[in-house]
Amino acid sequence: MSLPSLSDDLFSIANTNFQSVETGKDHNELVLALNDGNRFLVRFSRGNWKVNHVTHLNPDNHQLFSLKRIETFVSSTTHCRRVSQFLNSHLTIRNKIIERALEQWDVAPHLQDETVTFKGDCSILEMDAELKKTESKRAQAQTEKTNSIREFDEFLRLNRSSKTMHSAQKKIKQAFAEFMVTKKQKVEQASKKNKFLECRLSTLKHVKHPSGVPVTYYVTDNIKAPLIREPTKVHDDLSLKMEGMFKKVTKLDCDFLELTFLARSMFAKSFDVNNYNKLMDRLVEFPSFSKTRAIRLKTVLACNVGKDLYTHFICIGRTIDYTLFKPLCIDLAKVHKMFIFVRDIKPHNMTIKQNVTLETGALLPLETSKLYFIDLDFMVSEEYERYEHKLGTDLYTTIKLMEAKKRGDKKLIRAADNYALLLTMIESCFDKAHQLGLRDPDGLSNQTTDFYNEYTAPVLSPWLNKVIKPQYLSDVILFLTSPHEYPLILDLHQVINWSTSH
Repeated sequence: MSLPSLSDDLFSIANTNFQSVETGKDHNELVLALNDGNRFLVRFSRGNWKVNHVTHLNPDNHQLFSLKRIETFVSSTTHCRRVSQFLNSHLTIRNKIIERALEQWDVAPHLQDETVTFKGDCSILEMDAELKKTESKRAQAQTEKTNSIREFDEFLRLNRSSKTMHSAQKKIKQAFAEFMVTKKQKVEQASKKNKFLECRLSTLKHVKHPSGVPVTYYVTDNIKAPLIREPTKVHDDLSLKMEGMFKKVTKLDCDFLELTFLARSMFAKSFDVNNYNKLMDRLVEFPSFSKTRAIRLKTVLACNVGKDLYTHFICIGRTIDYTLFKPLCIDLAKVHKMFIFVRDIKPHNMTIKQNVTLETGALLPLETSKLYFIDLDFMVSEEYERYEHKLGTDLYTTIKLMEAKKRGDKKLIRAADNYALLLTMIESCFDKAHQLGLRDPDGLSNQTTDFYNEYTAPVLSPWLNKVIKPQYLSDVILFLTSPHEYPLILDLHQVINWSTSH
């Protein structure tokens, strides 16, 4: 049993040599049947539709494959590796296969926990007739088909130069593999003298971006970490405007930005690149946190995740739907369980992404806007930074919470994060927030003590009654009155009623 030569059948495989392309158990799995009898189960990554895993199947098994029957699969490592490499190397063919498979979702919805057996060479129509017995399965499959097609269409739009980018990524991965093999001993020796080398990044310089500009890409041995590159444009004029208390933007394009610590920054001399990147690696699985990586002592690269919430909404009196905060609240609760705390949550350190900028400069509107945490320099974990720091912004904390931060009280540091995020929600989503006296006439924040009091209660109560679940309303009011005395026992996302509309 041998696989046809992939190089000889470069285009014919996509057009004729595939006898059929069937959907697997999940909507990111396909079963590819070759004319020579070989069958392969191909599992794709949902984020970028890259081939994640290939299993060589027994050609005599005519079942619609279920993962519960994986013992019936016969693996052929060499064949699977070649199929995976081929599909990932030839994006045109891979995309065509996926498109063909997506077309079949309306006639071959995937199964839940059962396996339907077909005898002989069954057709897709026969599968459809068998699976049409349950109308609920039909409706569910149609929904998943629509979602899959939308995700794949978006993937194609955002990767018009995907072949070039994939080629660059392939070279980078190969360069890093060679780096790990040939330089490992040298790095281990050097790291004894210089801790920075323990987390040094492998780089591949002068790879041309689709725009034609040579750039440097960065990759680590963390397979979940995103591929990050230097921005392709220098914005001297823009960098003067995009300057915060501790950093300023020195480079920017539609995908990434480069930030440099200012001399007055507390991180300018004490920044630990190694531990910072380790912390960023732990945040990779939480989509609400902007993907960031330090590349030098005073320089970090970050994904461009939209416009900051304060400048583009609060400053000009615009509000957003509070339900956009749900992913942030959920991710914040998850990192709290890992004893990771943000410590400086405020609208200035959040962005809202409403569009995706294509390489052509055109804006592609997102179906749903997304919020992100940015400026993660003040984050703290057991491995990175000390808990005992008096950090925060006046409006989004209290004197008592600041004192608790200085003591390193983890329970109240968690409460301070929740308090700051809840106040940010109020300021960003409540159209009467300007009546609460949060800021002076110049827009500067006022120090808060008891945020919920006899003056703010009549204005704020209607919004809280709508947003907070009734059974937790009294707890939230006490929390807003004195967060150090009455910290929330539950996580913030658990006390908010996400089903109501703003």
